[in-house]
Parts: sequence; structure tokens; C-alpha cells
Amino acid sequence: MTLKSAPLKFSREMTLLWAVRSGVLTVLAVPLIVTNDTFYPFVVGKAIFARSIIEVTLAAWVALVILYPKRRPAASWILAAFGLWVLVSLIASFTSVSFIRSIWSTYERMQGVFDLAHWFAFALIAASVFRTISEWRIVFSVSVAISIIVTGMGILHYYGLIESNTLEVGLHNGRLGSFLGNPIYLGVYSIVNLILAIGLLIHSLQRRENLLSDTASKQEHHPIQPDLLDERSPLHGQIPHRSKVYSYIAKNLSFSLRASAWLQQGYRLFLLFVVLSAVAALMLTGSRGAIVGLIVAAMLFALIYGVSGKRPIFRYFSYAFIAVSISIAALFISLRITGASDNWFPNQPIARVFSTDLTDSNVINRIDNAGIGMKAYLEKPILGWGPENFLIAWGRYFYGEDSQIKSHDQAHNKIVEVLATTGTVGIASYILIWLASAIALVRVYRRAKDYDQLLILSVAVALIAYFVQNLFLFDTPTSLALFSMLVAFAASIGDQVNRNHQGNAHLHQENSSVTKHRSSIQPRIQKPLLQQLSATLNPMSKIGLVIISAALIVASLTLFNLPSYSAAKMTLNVLTFSDFNSEYEERFERSVATFPMLANRPRIDMIRFVKTRLDPLEDREFNRAVQLVSNHVYQATSIEPQNWRIYLEAAEFYQNASKRYPEYLEMARELTDRAVIVAPTIPWVTELAKRQMELENESRENLGG
Repeated sequence: MTLKSAPLKFSREMTLLWAVRSGVLTVLAVPLIVTNDTFYPFVVGKAIFARSIIEVTLAAWVALVILYPKRRPAASWILAAFGLWVLVSLIASFTSVSFIRSIWSTYERMQGVFDLAHWFAFALIAASVFRTISEWRIVFSVSVAISIIVTGMGILHYYGLIESNTLEVGLHNGRLGSFLGNPIYLGVYSIVNLILAIGLLIHSLQRRENLLSDTASKQEHHPIQPDLLDERSPLHGQIPHRSKVYSYIAKNLSFSLRASAWLQQGYRLFLLFVVLSAVAALMLTGSRGAIVGLIVAAMLFALIYGVSGKRPIFRYFSYAFIAVSISIAALFISLRITGASDNWFPNQPIARVFSTDLTDSNVINRIDNAGIGMKAYLEKPILGWGPENFLIAWGRYFYGEDSQIKSHDQAHNKIVEVLATTGTVGIASYILIWLASAIALVRVYRRAKDYDQLLILSVAVALIAYFVQNLFLFDTPTSLALFSMLVAFAASIGDQVNRNHQGNAHLHQENSSVTKHRSSIQPRIQKPLLQQLSATLNPMSKIGLVIISAALIVASLTLFNLPSYSAAKMTLNVLTFSDFNSEYEERFERSVATFPMLANRPRIDMIRFVKTRLDPLEDREFNRAVQLVSNHVYQATSIEPQNWRIYLEAAEFYQNASKRYPEYLEMARELTDRAVIVAPTIPWVTELAKRQMELENESRENLGG
């Protein structure tokens, strides 16, 4: 029988749907964004790009779900838990030591509750517009395609095959950072895309005939289908339905990877390149947390599939992998004990991995941060110190003595970070996301077909790898994009299981012997809350909601995203000045006034800059400099009253100013006392207090003389 394809027709619904899907896929390009004209170019541009695309996509999605009820998301415990985490974080912001910092974070991190809300919206949108395994393969394929650009370009530059100032900046002591700017950021990005590429590669091995053999009779045994059956099709009950877009591509253009053997082989070759590139990049990052995450994920994949997998050949591979892994672990331990790894792995990033021990400074810092975070949690156990305020807790409970210690505004352990900053309520909501995702993926894994099962397990272990490596790191715009994507997959596929169960129960009831009485005995299937609410809306109300949502998005773009980007550009421009003058003062004032919510880090840099340039200034300029610092110290401390960095820099400034005008020593004393209160044991603060006493003693001696 010859299949005749219908002409491709793009309705308004399909156009809107693909506009939303395109927005979701565009967000995945966030790792490629580097804004060399802004402050923190590897972070600021990524965050603003992601927020802007998510907001525009959200406006289109709101229009889609209002106008077309079937596109609305079903109830999901995973998305509910994600939303709860955002809500708890917002509540914790109101009780935090700095509300502004909790909401907006800093230029260096660009996180905060405002950013987290965007990633929740991204997960919600993605889960509602991508609902099947075949659709999610598109998402994952786009993600790994972008990853090969990130890792491939970085590797080529690492070995001197291409030149790039941006990639050069991404190198850290011989470790690869690529477009992410930091090797540890590239590490987590590489392992997630590596696992997804392996899952896609295995999934692509299924035969073409298997893809066309799913009938309606098999749906009860295999709820996870590539697509739902189209009841309007004359082939209903014989082959899986695809959307008109997929059908047109598969039948008319022969572009479908499943229908074209040579394209399928090319797709597999592409995925193999992704795997090799990701492995090479991971080794060159020397990111130990990411490697630990990958090892844990690989072992769990082998153990789980070895016990419960449906394809015997892959179970045998799992057993072999476990045996080989044990052998490699034994070899690693022997190399580490004998010291032979130094000769075997002369490459600095790889040698860094093999030289890890408990005396390593980074390991010690992470252990110390965990202890500091737990002390901070015990003081504020309900809602914590507020999102993005770990720096304040670190200053309060730091107990080290090394004067070269580096301060930490993140715990470098996500669990400790959430505990310290959002307390018991925050960690409960965060863990709930992981528990709900685990339950959904276990359910869908057990019911899935053989090759779908392997892909689902790959996503599950990718989430595990992400969780494990985050015990040594923190979230970034790039990693949050991956996390939200994986969570959205779990929510979407979990919802599909529920939909299929409802549908199968409905069909079973219709085919029963009491079909003619089904109208009286058939249980009602409850509509989602959004559908119940929308039933009361008339067409004009729906149009009004669409207009309001679009207006809110435009307001966010113009009031938040564009100003923060402009302020970041101005801040970088201010850093190019070498001397304090009226032009510097004017540029600085404009930079902080453009987006005041992120102004404190530029203020600290300004105080540090002016402090070292006081001596050669004439009295008039000197007084202007003091006035500038005084104004912004007041503004900075009103926003972050417990930020010890502000008090430290400001006190040192007034100590320097007191060399010309001794009356400023009193101001230095006041700021020093505040610094000692909020950070009593930090070496820089203790040195500040010591210097203050010396200056005061000198001043008294001079007055006495």
C-alpha cells in the first residue's frame, strides 16, 4: 500500500507552537554567548540573553495556551516542586540580610530569584510544548550540537589550531574553559551533553521497522509511544501518528533521520564526534567534580540497566563496563600510590585529576565552606540568610588563619548553599524537585520500550551526574539551562504516562460490554486547573490576557534586561581609566545609576580604585574623591548592611585619606568596627583593625608632641 502524503499546512496554532519551540531551542545556545563589551563577559551576556529569549518565548506561550487549550500543561509534581522552590526563595529574600542581592545577585553570578523564576518558566514552557520521545530527541540533538561547537572550538584553540582572544581568556592555568570562561563550568556542561549524546547514539540504533510497528493494540503494554494516534487518519490503529510537520518532512522531503539510512548514519557519526569532543574537553578542564559526577553516573547506568534492562546485549555491555571500571579504579589507585601518574600524565589538567588528595587547597576550602555553611544554617534554620548571601555567612563564621585565603560568595556545594541561604524550607523544596523527578523517571523507565528505556535512563543519569558535580560547585546560567531542560523532560514524559493511562482506561471502558451505558457510569476525567479557569473566559478576555502578558514582557525587557546590559557595558568602560578625574566620576555615576540593583560590586571596585590614587590629587580633587566615596558607601551599606567587603574597602580608603586629613580616622574607626562585627575572624579584617590601632596611636603621639 502506498502512503499518500497530505500537503503541509501551517495553521496559526502550528505557527505559534513552533515559535515557542524555537524559543526553547534558542535558549540552549546560551553557552555560545560572550559579551566582550561588558563587565564579566562570560556571565553577564549569557544571563541577559537567556532571560530575554525566555521572556519573549513566554509571551508567545501564554498566547498559545490561552487560545488553544489542548496545548496547556498537565498537572506535574515536578513543576509544582520547582515553582515551590522559586516561591520559597522569594519568601527567604524578604527575610534575608540583603533583599536586593537575593533578588538580583551580582554581575559575577547573575543569579538570584529573578533569574531562577526565568528558569522555572523555561522548564514549564519546554515541558508543555515538547511531549514525546521523538520531540525531545530534537531538543537533546540541538543541545549536543551546540556543545560540539563549544568544546570543539575550545580544543582547537587549546592546541593552537585557531586564534581567538575570547577563547584565550577562557584558559586558566592551562585548563580549558572555552566560551564558558571557567574550566569547572565547562566540566559540568561537557558531562551532561556527553551522557545525552551517548543516549541519543544508542537510541538511534533501533531499526526503522521498529519505529513503524507500534499499533494501538500495543499501547496498553507500551504507553511510551513516539506520538499519539491521530483518530482522523485512515491508518489509525496501524502506524503512529506524527504531526503534519513531521509527516511532511518524512514523506515528501526524505529528511527524517529514521526514514533515510544515510542521514541516520551521518547522525550517528555526528553523535560519535560529540562524545569524543566532550571527553577530550572534560579531560582538558581538569574538573575533578565533573569527573566524579561522570563516574558515578556511568556506574549507576551500568548497574541499573544490568539489573532491569530489556535489551540483553546492552545488559552484557553493562556487566563488562562494571568489570572494566573496577580494573581501571585498581590501576588508578596503584598509580596514585606509586606516583607513576606524574610520568603517565604529563598534561597539567589530567595530572591535576590524578594528584588530588585531602591536602589540596581547593579540597580544604570546600570542606571549610561546608562547615561554615552548616554553622550559618544552624543560626538561621528556617529561611536562612537569603539567596545569594552566602558571602555574609562566610564572613561571619570563617575560622581559617591563612592570610592568602580566597573569600567565597558561593559554598561550592549546592546542598550546603541552599541550606545556608534558604534554610530548612528551601532545602525541602529543592530536594522535592529531585525526588519528584526520580519518581517520574523510574515510572517511565519501567514502562518504556527497549530503546526508549535506554534514552530515558541516559537522561536520569545525566541528572545524577549534575547533582553529584554540584556537590563541588554551584549553578551558573549555562548549567541552569541544562538542569531546567532535564527537569522539563522528566515532567513532560511523566505527564505523558498519566495521559496514556487515562486514555487507555477510557478506551478499555468504551470497548466493554456496557458501552451503551457508558454515559451513565463513565467516571469524569478532571480537566487541568488552567482549563477549568479558562472555561469562564470569553474571547475578549483571552485577547486581553495575551495583550497584558505581552506588555509585561516588554516592560521586563526595557526596565531590567536592557538597562542591566547597558550598565555592565558602562562598568567595563569605567575600568579602563587609569586616573581619577571628573570624567571618571561622571562615567561611574552613570554606570551605577543605569541599573542600581547591581551597583554594589562596581562601587567596591570604585572605592578600591580611588583609594590607591589619593596621594597625587590636589585638594579640590581630593575632596571630590572623598565625597564620591562617602555617598556611595552610604548607598552600598543601605543595600547590604552586613557586607564586610564594603566596610573593609571603605575603612582602608578613610585610613589612607587620614594621612592628609586626620579627622577621617574617626570615620575609618567606625567602618572598621562594623567590619569586625560582621566578619570578626577574616584575616583581612583583623589586619585592618590592627592597622587602625596603629594609626590611632600615631595620631595621639603626634597630638601629644
